[in-house]
Amino acid sequence: MSPESDPDPADRRGAERKRAIQKGTIVFDQGALTQPCAVLDVSATGARLRPQNIAACPDRFQLRDHKSTVRDCVVVWREGSMLGVKFE
Repeated sequence: MSPESDPDPADRRGAERKRAIQKGTIVFDQGALTQPCAVLDVSATGARLRPQNIAACPDRFQLRDHKSTVRDCVVVWREGSMLGVKFE
């Protein structure tokens, strides 16, 4: 198999990712704290986010998207200013 056709071993999503680029809100501490984020892409099982302050982003939180849909999230990776979450 050539490197071009080799699937990325780091890409372990269970569902197809769709580019989103939407505004979202990270909600934590039982709704007492929030911070804006960009939802860069989303799938049925998770999303890639760019929070305003990644250092202040907890490992578990709720994500409220531009349609006010709320999803419980667990951070599965952090890289630079981005993080990946899976939906619970």
